[in-house]
This record gives sequence, structure tokens and C-alpha cells, in this order.
Amino acid sequence: INPIVNPYWAQTIKVVVCKVQNWVGKTIDEIAKLESTDDLGALFMVLMKDPDTKIKRLGLRSDHEIATFLKHECCMVGLDTYAFDDKWEMKGPPFYLPHPNTYGGMARYFRRYFREMKVFSLVEAVRRVTSLPASVFGLNGRGVLKQGAYADIVVFNPDTISDIEDPLKPRRYPKGIHYVIVNGEMVVREGRHTGKRPGKVFRLSSKSKN
Repeated sequence: INPIVNPYWAQTIKVVVCKVQNWVGKTIDEIAKLESTDDLGALFMVLMKDPDTKIKRLGLRSDHEIATFLKHECCMVGLDTYAFDDKWEMKGPPFYLPHPNTYGGMARYFRRYFREMKVFSLVEAVRRVTSLPASVFGLNGRGVLKQGAYADIVVFNPDTISDIEDPLKPRRYPKGIHYVIVNGEMVVREGRHTGKRPGKVFRLSSKSKN
């Protein structure tokens, strides 16, 4: 916690369990504004009110730092996580919960950086996760809507798409995604999975074959 090293540190610490309910779900930065104090004052206030407060680190970088990278036209966006359904749980030690990004990371990308922070337009936000990475990795026919291309389509509402982040109950699907079509087959209909799995795993040796 050194504002010289990282001036955005207070934006990366969120309170998830605390006796003061009004602070739950807020970052130290947000609590500081709420209580009309500075970031360090807010941190000590939380610790004094409830030494057993549980926090969550939101990542190594704040949203404002991430936005700096996103503003570059060559920046692509992806998720470094696993693919689990909402029933997955660890069967043996070490026990841990999947990261909320597993379920709502991409929805958060659109909610936070397109809708709330207005880092770029909707068209550009879509390009960063579709045609741009597809072209860079040589996935011909992917990431574009045109005749002859693979029918990979997501139908979502840009005004409502949002993650439902809960570090204690992370297995929650996002809001605002109504339909998903993979290789021409409907896999999500009206927000619910159909049970179909027509997707493919792309391997380096076959990237030119698609």
C-alpha cells in the first residue's frame, strides 16, 4: 500500500464481508469517498470497525490502468481462466472456488469499459474480442459476420449486459446475453444453455486448417 508505487491501490481492494454492511461490495477508494476521508484513512477505519473484514484483490491493475492499455488500437482482450459450469466444485485439496471471471469476465468487459467508462465504442469493443484476435492468430472465417464464415454469433443487449460478481458464490452466469450460436448451432437460447457443444479446440498445429 504505497501511493508512490501504485496510486490506484485503493481501487483494487474490495470489501466482501464486514460488520458495516454499507461498506460491503465497495472498494477502499469508494469507502473513502463515502466517508469523506482519504484512502489510508478509509483502510484504517475498516480495520478498526471490523478487524475480521474479508477483502478481495481485484487484480494487479486498476480499471484506469487497464483502460490505458485498452485505448491502444492493437490491444486485444481475452480471459485467462478455465471453463466450468455452474455446478463445478473442487473434489480434493487444495479447495478453492473458480474465479468470477470464469462466468462473467467478458460481460464485465462490456459493462465496465464500454458502457460505464466509455473507453471505446460498441463496435470497437466487439472488434477487440472477435475479428482482431482472429486475424492475429490466423483463424480464418472466425470473428466476422459474412457469407461463408463460421456462424459464431452472440446476441446481447449492450445496455444490460453485466457480470454478477460474487467472490463467495462465483458460479453465476452474466445478465444480458440472450443467444449464442457456435458453428451454426444454438447453444444458448433466451439465456439458458441448450446442452449442445459444437465448439472446437484450436491447436497450434492446425491453426491454418481451422
